[in-house]
Amino acid sequence: MREGPLAREPVRGVKVILHDAVVHEDPAHRGPAQIYPAVRNAIYAGMLTSKITLLEPIQKLDIRVPQDYVSNVIAVISKKRGKIVDMKEHGLVMRILGEIPVAESFDLAAELRSATQGRAFWGTEFSRWAPVPENLLLDTVKKIRERKGLNPEPPKAEDFISPY
Repeated sequence: MREGPLAREPVRGVKVILHDAVVHEDPAHRGPAQIYPAVRNAIYAGMLTSKITLLEPIQKLDIRVPQDYVSNVIAVISKKRGKIVDMKEHGLVMRILGEIPVAESFDLAAELRSATQGRAFWGTEFSRWAPVPENLLLDTVKKIRERKGLNPEPPKAEDFISPY
């Protein structure tokens, strides 16, 4: 789906099976525009009554840093909702493998340089999509909706259910 009801963002992992539809008899009036609005509203209402969420991109971090600065690097990653996946020792250098949400990584370079006095070397790579934590979901949805010029409050299922 091109967009969902929560934040008008692309949708993944939804399958809809339409069992029956009554369409106009005249071929000139028959087409997708006759079915899309009714089906879309039903799908949106169904999504909003389920446990809907947003997915955020997660980056892999591969950081090489002198052992003296390991705790500083761990503190930076933890502060940015990141997690340490693995740590390996290579002589006097530690290799730290971690993950961090992309939304938290915009000032990562400056913070790592500051925390390690410029002695860390790192690379990033896309890892996967992960659900936005529930405690951040509503604020994230509001920010996206405001940026798009929509009402900051997400819609409710009742907004898409016709009383007729």
